[in-house]
Amino acid sequence: MKRSLQELGGSPSEDASPSSAPLQKAPKLDDKKYLQVKYKQTCEMYAKMQKCALKLSVPQMTVATAMVFFHKFYSKYSMETYPVETVGAACLFLGGKAESTTLRMKGIIHFFFGVTEAQEEAYQKHRNDITDVELQLIQHLEFDFTVVHPYRFFIKKLDNEIRGSRDWKQLGWRLMNDLYNTTLCIKCPPDAIASAVIHVAAGCIEPTSLPPNWQQHVPVNDELVRKIWSSTLNFYKYSGDQELCAVLEKRQKFRLQRAEQQKAEGQRSSPESLKSLKSPQEHLKSPQEQVKNEEKSKAS
Repeated sequence: MKRSLQELGGSPSEDASPSSAPLQKAPKLDDKKYLQVKYKQTCEMYAKMQKCALKLSVPQMTVATAMVFFHKFYSKYSMETYPVETVGAACLFLGGKAESTTLRMKGIIHFFFGVTEAQEEAYQKHRNDITDVELQLIQHLEFDFTVVHPYRFFIKKLDNEIRGSRDWKQLGWRLMNDLYNTTLCIKCPPDAIASAVIHVAAGCIEPTSLPPNWQQHVPVNDELVRKIWSSTLNFYKYSGDQELCAVLEKRQKFRLQRAEQQKAEGQRSSPESLKSLKSPQEHLKSPQEQVKNEEKSKAS
């Protein structure tokens, strides 16, 4: 359901256009250096939003919504045109409105820029910059501020349908939180993300702790599972989390071994391999009879 600008606490006017520089589209995706810088700044901004949320007693859901807005904004515009700090602050402020969370502009400005209301000139400048970006973001979102997150699907499946272990839930929850460092949160359906995260987390814990037939309750998209595994592993390598890197790499090694085993089993049971096996009666026949039988089978 879309909400109007008035409901979000703003008021439309003819002077509501941003006063920032002309828009500049993001560089092409093959610009490797830009993508590396963008990924680094995105991860740093997400960490900063979480610290701000902790200090201002803001729930994770608001931060997740802010990161969805952040990724959507920079899917169209460049970080070289719009400073990351200002965009991050605007996304968190708008995310608070979308999630009905109490967030005051002065608290965000103080945390992001270290400026208080007493520093009137600097404070007003940051406030105007954040407001400009917020209006630009609202236009880009086309006044649709509804965001559906994978959390509720994750909880529903693990708590109600599978009754998964505590370790399973905790690891899956952390993987989901860390996925907001990537653009998967705006590219994939939330229920598909939840199911894929459940499968990734299941591969990282002891198989004996998994309930029997749990996979029947969780549809899987192998390609999305691979993307989530790869994205989270890259993030943990970047952040230096050696423990989770080891866990995810161990899971990948197990998956490769299982894939090779299934491939070998498929070859052994394939029709071609079965045709090459001789029956006990075949071994009892003379070489001449075997040649005649082979010629008959070819002729038929």
